[in-house]
Amino acid sequence: MRPFRSFGEILREIRFHARVRYWQFTPTYAHDFESRLLAWLTNPGINTSDQQTLLRLVPELQFIDRDDMAALYRTAYTQQLRRWLFDQLRLNFTYREIEIRRAIAEALHHTWLCPITDSMDIAQFCHINAIRTKGYRPQWHTLRQFASPLKVRRFLRRHNLTRIVLLEDFVGSGDQVRPALQFVHDILPTTSVLFAPLIISQTGYANAARLTASWPRFTVAPTFVIPKSVHVCRNTTPNEAPFVPLARSVILRTAHRFRHHAFGYRGLGTLVVSYANCPDNTPPLFWAHDQTWTGLFPRVTRPAD
Repeated sequence: MRPFRSFGEILREIRFHARVRYWQFTPTYAHDFESRLLAWLTNPGINTSDQQTLLRLVPELQFIDRDDMAALYRTAYTQQLRRWLFDQLRLNFTYREIEIRRAIAEALHHTWLCPITDSMDIAQFCHINAIRTKGYRPQWHTLRQFASPLKVRRFLRRHNLTRIVLLEDFVGSGDQVRPALQFVHDILPTTSVLFAPLIISQTGYANAARLTASWPRFTVAPTFVIPKSVHVCRNTTPNEAPFVPLARSVILRTAHRFRHHAFGYRGLGTLVVSYANCPDNTPPLFWAHDQTWTGLFPRVTRPAD
């Protein structure tokens, strides 16, 4: 927990972020954040001590605003995607810079860039990085439900696509992306594939990396891995950030108000909020919203498949 002199200073920081960043939260776009903050702090059963803890926790939320996401798009392209292509092409630094640029530009014409789910804005990713790709850019989460493996393979041959890059904005446990990755493995076992999540938890990273044991042409290259020290899990872990025990205490006190996953899906306890939505790996204390509870960042849920 960062040291603050007073709750007034904390509130000033929250108001600053509300004015500059929190207003971007799409599910409550243009709604009054401070009114929602007050309602969240005065939810039924929240006592004065809880209110103080909750107020301290708000600045600890990792809010990914539009500018942050644009920076992640640029970094994923320059650091993960281009580096992977560099290795795929077996380039080295004996080449002149202009030769490397031309080789990578040519390689992009033979690389299929796709999102895994619809939360990854692949069009914006391409626009920000000035990437011009041919053909479709389907979501593989949907593709595995409806696509013919034969037609997918034909599409790659027709467009001379020899490798695939799969992007996702946020990965928690990896449960949602695993079926799509397995589908790619099953129908294209000899195709080189880069899985490049922008943000991923330590658990999700470990789960995805296990695929490399049975899939030699598969590479995982996240842009940012959330440190284990800032996950708010039910059980204590070594080197926890100072705010984690405080967050755990208030989550445990309010756990009965949420049907399950008080520490977020799979108990990951990620304190991440994107301007587009709040991941379900974040504790529902922050995002649940119904007749009995007002959420600070109400999550729009995806219907079960």
